Amino acid sequence: MYRFITILKVCLAILLIYEANSIDLKLNKDWDNYGPYDLNWSRYEICSGPKLKNLTFFSTTLVKEGDSYVSQFNCTLLAPARIDEIKIIVHTVKDNRTSLLWSYKVNNPCQHYAVASFIEKYAKNCVLKQENYMLTANFTEISYMFFGTSFFYGEYKLKVLLLSKKGNLMCLVMNSNFTKKKAL
Repeated sequence: MYRFITILKVCLAILLIYEANSIDLKLNKDWDNYGPYDLNWSRYEICSGPKLKNLTFFSTTLVKEGDSYVSQFNCTLLAPARIDEIKIIVHTVKDNRTSLLWSYKVNNPCQHYAVASFIEKYAKNCVLKQENYMLTANFTEISYMFFGTSFFYGEYKLKVLLLSKKGNLMCLVMNSNFTKKKAL
């Protein structure tokens, strides 16, 4: 599971950083809406992928431990599967309404210049082994590594899909809330 989730985290981080640097965030760039932040999650759940068949049994929980949010993953891969596609869809959320911010799709993750070397460390020829994977990940630490210490304040809905041509490997939806950091 550690290898599977490490692949997912690295892919997500690289794609988010790459896309954030190459798009107009469609946000008010007023400096009052950008800066050091506190982060929490108001939604964290498994979703249905677009394919008819699921190739994994997947469960996850997100718990608050002090100032951090920690995710626990349990994933059983039912058969060896190739990672054929990664999709990331980001929406801004305001007044309970969502607006598409950006959508990114990687068709051949093992040939993608930014993620291929990381996937190949854990999946030979982009194929994951049939195994049960378990992992605990500190999402707060991961978020600070990915976004840095400053970001745009607001709520974002993030949907991450990991797909094989044979079916869904994973689908996860999370709402991240970036608020102005409280003074110590």
